Amino acid sequence: MNERNELIVPHVHLNGTGRQTLIDDRNAAWWKVIEAYEALKACAPHMRDFYPLENGTQVWQAAEDQHRRRLEVLTDLADELEEELERLQETRPCI
Repeated sequence: MNERNELIVPHVHLNGTGRQTLIDDRNAAWWKVIEAYEALKACAPHMRDFYPLENGTQVWQAAEDQHRRRLEVLTDLADELEEELERLQETRPCI
């Protein structure tokens, strides 16, 4: 993304990286982000890990907010990669 929040997608041409390589690389990255998302979901904070603290409820809620923010970052990244993939797939291969 650039400063105007426009997705920057490689221009497919004869002297550049091949269209299919661009697609394959981004697809592999997308799957890794999905794997990271699933691994992170397993790290969700549980109240049992915070209740002994004097302010356990507030700390747990802050941990929940932090966890949710992290998941949102990965979701945004996966969405961005998916959009880039779709746009690359719409391009015509160079002959």
